[in-house]
Amino acid sequence: MEGLHTLKDLLKKGDWMTKVDLKDAYFMIPIQQQDRPFLRFSMESQDYQFSCLLFGLSCAPWVFTKTLKPVLTLLRELGVRLVAYIDDILVLAETKEMAQCHTEALMYLLQNLGYIIHPEKTVTQPAQEIEFLGMMVDSRALELRLPGQKIRKLRKEAAMIIKDHQLSQTPPTIREVSRLLGKFNSLSQAVVMGESRNLHSIPILNTSETGIDGIEYRFRDYICACAKPRGINYSNN
Repeated sequence: MEGLHTLKDLLKKGDWMTKVDLKDAYFMIPIQQQDRPFLRFSMESQDYQFSCLLFGLSCAPWVFTKTLKPVLTLLRELGVRLVAYIDDILVLAETKEMAQCHTEALMYLLQNLGYIIHPEKTVTQPAQEIEFLGMMVDSRALELRLPGQKIRKLRKEAAMIIKDHQLSQTPPTIREVSRLLGKFNSLSQAVVMGESRNLHSIPILNTSETGIDGIEYRFRDYICACAKPRGINYSNN
């Protein structure tokens, strides 16, 4: 599947970008009648079954991506540069006018095929810095970085874990640390050397030699790295 990793091959310095978000994307895909009983559930003594693709189904992202692929292929053959992750589509172009034109073509085609555009999440005004898949994409500096709000939330969560266990003088549980590590991992594409930071040894730092101080050091080190933007061509950083 495409995603932020696709940007390193498509984004050019100074590109203008827009974003198109599809509303209730999965609900556009009908489920065959004979398969619907497999998607049945009960609530308040009443049985229901889904007649369309639903969130939580493991194959749903793959199915929706396959249905959208012919649309994206056609647009790419016409010279439109874009990155699509399920229902989020980023349009890239060398000029502001081209970005506007390609966005209008994308939206026109999608709407005529029955897709619904999410107006609140769609950005039709071309910009050289835009949020996509939870990250800020900056074409002028060719960088990915975390929004300030995400960094503040990470700091707050890490600080709460550290504070709680400093008071009790007990190490965090593996579940507490693993939950935070999961968030760190999801953000690694925007963190310098994010994939190589040895954070997964943190749960075993609950010895008298390292304890809370060692865990606090690792958390602070990673969150400081989160504040540094990462180059799009990140093979060298």
